[in-house]
Amino acid sequence: MSLQKLLLQHDYFRLTTTTPINRRLKFNPFIAINNEKKTYESLVVGDSIAAGIFRFDDVKKKYLSNTANFGVGGDSTQHVLWRVENMELDRSIKNITIQTGTNNIRKNTPIEIAKGIMCIAITFLLKDPDLNVIVSGLLPRDDKWSSSRNKIIEINVFLSKLCLNITEWKVTFLNPHSC
Repeated sequence: MSLQKLLLQHDYFRLTTTTPINRRLKFNPFIAINNEKKTYESLVVGDSIAAGIFRFDDVKKKYLSNTANFGVGGDSTQHVLWRVENMELDRSIKNITIQTGTNNIRKNTPIEIAKGIMCIAITFLLKDPDLNVIVSGLLPRDDKWSSSRNKIIEINVFLSKLCLNITEWKVTFLNPHSC
């Protein structure tokens, strides 16, 4: 099955989470990375959680030295999708990690959020079908147990199932609840 058919089959085009939106940011991570004139093997995209992992110098040096950070605080799935659709993917990139969806929690259903995240993964694969794509499940949030945590568990269940449907390409679901 082609990636375009996969998008149509799962009704990806009728959701707010899969409709690209440009936030018109003053800071553009793509331009910042391109200005470095360095090639990267891996790319992390997403929201503030994705962006924040690079704050820890020890982690960055040990695990992320050849990884570009395209995380932007406040981004929802539709913002990440817009950035992915409008970026030029350097041929040196072989691995993509997606960490987003937490900013959709209050506005969208678990299946809508999961489909928004998967639409990002499929958009990357349309650019380069040989990419290794890691879809990271949503991390727990809130200090105490909340309805958001229940929703996150549901989202991660949907993500796991949707990743299993993409058997012809290298897509892996990383479940934070099993780590």
